[in-house]
This record gives sequence, C-alpha cells and structure tokens, in this order.
Amino acid sequence: MLAWASTNMQDASVYIADAPTQALPLLGGENSVHDWAFLLGPEQFNMLNRAGNLADALRRFGIVTLSIASTICLSLPYLEKNTAEKIQESRKKRETEKLRFGN
Repeated sequence: MLAWASTNMQDASVYIADAPTQALPLLGGENSVHDWAFLLGPEQFNMLNRAGNLADALRRFGIVTLSIASTICLSLPYLEKNTAEKIQESRKKRETEKLRFGN
C-alpha cells in the first residue's frame, strides 16, 4: 500500500510541476481544466508560483515513503522467522515446565 502511494506521489508531482506552464496534454482534450493549475491559481490558493516547490516536496516525500515500504517488505521475512522461532521456544519452555511441575 505504501509503495502504491509513493508511486502516486511521484506521478502527482509531475502534474503539479506542470501547473504553471500547462504543457502536458490532458486526457479530456483542449477544453479540459488543469486541476493543479486551478487549485494553485488565483481563484483558490494563489500559490501557482510555488508549484515547483510543492512538486519537489511531494516527490521527495514519495521517495521517503517508497524507502520505508521497501524496508518493511525486506524485513518481513526476518521478522517472521524470529517470531516463529520465539513461539517454538515458548512452547518448548511451557512443555518443559508442565513435565517438571506435573501440570
């Protein structure tokens, strides 16, 4: 889920960076409204001049999110192995205690 979110952040950052120039073709054709140009434009947040900074911040956050997602995915086998070993040790300890105390 985090990896999916990070790729969406990467894609959105390209679209946000395009808001001032609106050079990317839109799927709706010529009459389409560039969402980020509208949101960052004077009618809404009046931050069109900061579109590049916003896009860069989102791209960096996407990279950090992807790094976290990768770390979690790579550590899961190790964590599962250790958890399974601890469960087995705990079961053996309980069996030993039952035999020792006669429960």
